[in-house]
Amino acid sequence: MHRKNYDILKELKKDNFQKLYDLGYSYERTHYGCAQCTIGPFVEVLGVSEDLFSASSALAAGIAQKGDACGAYVGGVMIIGYLFGRTFQDLQGDHDEAVEKFRYNCEIARRLREKFIDEFSSINCRNVQCKVFGRSFDITDREKDYPEFIAQGAHTTKCPDVVGKACRMIAQVLLEEYEGRFK
Repeated sequence: MHRKNYDILKELKKDNFQKLYDLGYSYERTHYGCAQCTIGPFVEVLGVSEDLFSASSALAAGIAQKGDACGAYVGGVMIIGYLFGRTFQDLQGDHDEAVEKFRYNCEIARRLREKFIDEFSSINCRNVQCKVFGRSFDITDREKDYPEFIAQGAHTTKCPDVVGKACRMIAQVLLEEYEGRFK
């Protein structure tokens, strides 16, 4: 699985992961839910488990639409964990190896965090919204804030671009990790 993913990502890098960007953009524009729309392209292109997609459903718009950790970022961390993380079976084996796998997975996720902060100044949805929209919104306020969020291009351009860029960043981190393993 990993070698196949490496080969796919190497090929996708030729156009700066545009296919992943476009898929994420399209999913967010059409279906909403930044975490799922970030994971969706990796289900489609790399064969990431659809269970991961389902598990990310309530992570949208800063977890349960409350503006906390950005769903696109958290979706990326979930993909990294799925591909490189410590498994439940690892807990049954050598303790030191399991701890090392856990720590190393965190290191990979920190690479995504750095890229995300470089692009959006934060991993917090409210702060990402400030960067992208110039202000944050309470998306659960269906009377005032949500309509304004939509009117300012939330699902037409702005959030789809965040998701697309997140997909690109995730692919970069994954490819960097695979290159370290396969070169």
